[in-house]
Amino acid sequence: MFIKKIFILLAMTIFITGCGNKNDDSNSVSLNFNEREKYKEQIYALMYDYYWRYDSSTVEFFASSVPEDIEENEKIFDASSDIDLSLERYSGDNCVVVTMDLQHFNGDYAGRGYYYFIKDKLRGAYYTANDDKPYSFGIRNIFVNSPSFTGYESDEVMATFKEYKSYVDVDGFSDTSKDNSGKFMALSVNGDNLNIYKYSNKSLVRSKSVYMSSNGLVPLSACFIGSDDDFSGVAVIMGEYVVEEDEHSHEEGDTYSHEEDIYTVSKKVVFLNDNFNKTGQEILLSDSNCNSIFYDDDYLSIVAGDYIEYYANGENGFEKVGQFRLGHTANHVHITDLDGDGSKEYIMTDGFDLYMYKKEGTDFINVWRTHITVNNFTGYIYSGDLNNDGTKEVYVSDITGTAIRYILKENGLITSNEDIEYGNNIYACDFNNDGKDDYIKIVFGENTKQSMCIQQ
Repeated sequence: MFIKKIFILLAMTIFITGCGNKNDDSNSVSLNFNEREKYKEQIYALMYDYYWRYDSSTVEFFASSVPEDIEENEKIFDASSDIDLSLERYSGDNCVVVTMDLQHFNGDYAGRGYYYFIKDKLRGAYYTANDDKPYSFGIRNIFVNSPSFTGYESDEVMATFKEYKSYVDVDGFSDTSKDNSGKFMALSVNGDNLNIYKYSNKSLVRSKSVYMSSNGLVPLSACFIGSDDDFSGVAVIMGEYVVEEDEHSHEEGDTYSHEEDIYTVSKKVVFLNDNFNKTGQEILLSDSNCNSIFYDDDYLSIVAGDYIEYYANGENGFEKVGQFRLGHTANHVHITDLDGDGSKEYIMTDGFDLYMYKKEGTDFINVWRTHITVNNFTGYIYSGDLNNDGTKEVYVSDITGTAIRYILKENGLITSNEDIEYGNNIYACDFNNDGKDDYIKIVFGENTKQSMCIQQ
């Protein structure tokens, strides 16, 4: 309500001063060029300090007044105070309000900034996003669609862990589940092979290695079929790696640079039974850009381009029954329950951004993303409550081979890497089924090392 009141006040100001052109800020308030530039200079300095991008063509000026010091305006004053601006002390004073569109790192629209000036000095600032609530410029990438959670990450430090030797594929696991006896198991795609690991005696032991390559096709992605208490097999996307070479001449042909672009072309899905033997059943893929496969809510789901295709298992095997347009591809989809409320979260990456979704039926509802859109993420996604506070953290690797920890907070996911050393990767999961999450630590370097860390 308080945001609406501010908008009404600003609208009245526009009406009184005769401002009719959004991009003609000279009509909204009587300021000369030098005065406007002085205001902009202070705003741009603030945005620089807090690493915000903005659209300078959207700047507008209004004659207004500072909101009253009442409860419904408290968040505006708190947002300003969070960036060391004392707007509250000027409550009710006449002011100039400057507004401007904000952008995420990749240029996506991020919200609208509001900047309060008293006697030519910046005295308060905040921004609004999709929910029209005021936020501090120290808070970024807030939730979309206002998802509700029952708990959030605390300031608890990492729990106590005991380290044991580990001998798993360093690239990690495409999926994890439990076999029909309740024992933890994990899938690893490694070259021509699909490796199955099971937990035994404080270690993950490779229980089987299935040679998958056939007719030039290799395994690209794999998932378990069924739930933890009803495991029935494995689905594997098969395809080929294509190397595209490109040569560029420089300085009138005197020198050349040679570049290689490696990408995958998906062809089909093959299946293994619960003994990890090939069944002979196949799904021929019409989309050559199928990057990931996962099983959820009785559907085998394939990320095909920027769609998720759903396959149901019937008398004739798995057949396509529908699809949902995601709007981006995904190299991996990790299904978890961060706050333990029984409602699943779907964390995925296309290599450029990290996304979090909720699900309604077969529709995926985006609730958060990083808005980076540069080549940043690699490998698989994991989640685990490694500080034992009741809320899982999300772990994903960047292109340096270092884990990035994202923690769940009231306004969105934020990074928290203070205790993660460069080159350390974290594969979190409850390996021994004791209800406490553990992790495998991979230390990349000249001599890659790994260890299994069991929570005590």
